[in-house]
Amino acid sequence: MATKSIVLLKNSPTLLPLDPAQLKRIVVYGPNAQDTPAVGGGSGGVIPFRKVSFLEGIREALPKKTEVFYAPIPIEKWFSLSGFLDFTQPTPIPPRIAEIRRLVSVTEANMTRVTTSKEKKITLSWGGRKLPPSIPKGREGRVIWDAEIEIPEAGNYELLSEGHPEIRLGDKELGNPESYILTAKKGDRIPLRVTASEV
Repeated sequence: MATKSIVLLKNSPTLLPLDPAQLKRIVVYGPNAQDTPAVGGGSGGVIPFRKVSFLEGIREALPKKTEVFYAPIPIEKWFSLSGFLDFTQPTPIPPRIAEIRRLVSVTEANMTRVTTSKEKKITLSWGGRKLPPSIPKGREGRVIWDAEIEIPEAGNYELLSEGHPEIRLGDKELGNPESYILTAKKGDRIPLRVTASEV
C-alpha cells in the first residue's frame, strides 16, 4: 500500500502564475503551512534565528487588501469551506490563559539575579526609552511567562502576539510568529511559554 504519492497537474488553461492584484480571498490548507519544516533533522538539524512559515510568507507577499484564511486539518470533523466562511455561526467562548507566572532574569557582574511573581495577564512595554522596571538600563535581561491555555470548547483558535516574543506551545517551539492557529479539544490545558529578551 502506498503511503506517499505525487500528482502532476497541467497548467491549461494558463492559470499560473496568479496575479496578486486580482486575488481577493485565498485559503491555505494543512499543518505544514503554519508549522513549516525549515531544515532537516539529525546531523543536518539547524535552528534558524528567524523562521518564516509558508502561511506568513504568503500573507507578506500579497496586497494588504487580500484576505488570507488558514484551514488546519481538523481533529474530529472534516473542514468545510462554507462552514469556515459562515460568519453567522455563534462566536465560541474564548480560551483563558491561566496560572501565569512571570520570571525576570538580569545578568550582573558575577551572577544572574532572578525574581518571580504571579500575573493576571501577559504584557510588557519594552523599548529603547522604556525598560521594564525590574531590568536596569544597559543590562542583559529576560522576561519569561509560564502559563496554561484552558480550552472551553473544541475548535480552532488563533494565538496573536506583538513585538515578536519567543513562543513555546506545549512541546512545540514556534519561534516568534505574529499569529498561530491551534486546534484543540474541549478541556485541553496547553502549556504556554512566552519569552522576551534584550541584550
